[in-house]
Amino acid sequence: MQPAAGRPPPRFHFRWRGRPVHLRLAGGALEFLVELGGIPSSAEGRSRRQAVFARLERLSGEMPQGWDLRLDPTHRLWLQASAAPVAPPGMLTVLTGMVQFALQMDARLEGLDIPAPLGESVR
Repeated sequence: MQPAAGRPPPRFHFRWRGRPVHLRLAGGALEFLVELGGIPSSAEGRSRRQAVFARLERLSGEMPQGWDLRLDPTHRLWLQASAAPVAPPGMLTVLTGMVQFALQMDARLEGLDIPAPLGESVR
């Protein structure tokens, strides 16, 4: 799957456990951007907020190569990931990559007490 000359790369959007996942095919790689949700405010409970930051600290050391967590100015947590497919990017390769990414993300996010974002993602 390649874009026509002068066209942007193919993009796909899906939700996994309520979290918006944006997928872009770029240079043969699958690039994912996921809005994980908002960091709890201290008004919601200091211990919960501290537990989330402690889990994020552990999580950052467990991330596969090409995966990156970042916090935006509004305290929303994002996961950016890149994966090189094992085959040329056709539809079956893209679907397989989406499922593999979602399952890996699921395992990594276990125990992270951040509710999925409400509504549509703004990215």
